[in-house]
Amino acid sequence: GGGGSALQSSVSSEWTQGGRVTFKLRTDVAGAYAVVAEICPKSSDGTSCDSSDGWVAARNDGASITVAPGAPSASASVVECGGASPSAANAPASVCAVTLRDAFGNDVGAPSLSAKPPTVIARLDPPSGVGASPVPCDVSDERDGTFVVTCAPVVGGEHSLRTYLDPVSIESPAAAELIGGAAAPGTV
Repeated sequence: GGGGSALQSSVSSEWTQGGRVTFKLRTDVAGAYAVVAEICPKSSDGTSCDSSDGWVAARNDGASITVAPGAPSASASVVECGGASPSAANAPASVCAVTLRDAFGNDVGAPSLSAKPPTVIARLDPPSGVGASPVPCDVSDERDGTFVVTCAPVVGGEHSLRTYLDPVSIESPAAAELIGGAAAPGTV
């Protein structure tokens, strides 16, 4: 992961009747976790070990936990544009990549079969002071949590690429749906 807030993981335990203990894992880091437990044959308080032999590995039948990433977040997702910018109007703009991330900065990856696939739209706004209309961009879903955005500007100059996640209205998407929270500048 790697979002705007500090990542947090913790494990807590609670003794229950019959000599059983319940463990709780809390994390905002997606991934697979192996479950490993140790016991102490002699513990007066349940947390420290009174035995000189110390802690002993408990039986483990290969238990593991998989933490899946959360739903895509427009503010945590990123747009990256690279490569040389074309110099002529009507030439394709640099290809940009959109990587969907959850609120904790985990890459979302491929959507599950039961989940509604995310919608990403993009438009290229003309340079400031130019009377041209925004240009819709082609967006292709790579089906791995990334999208490729390609635009064909109609005038030269400094453009703004605006990329939106799951807009309520395709004609007038909301600022909260803007991926990365800001337009990406680009010169054509």
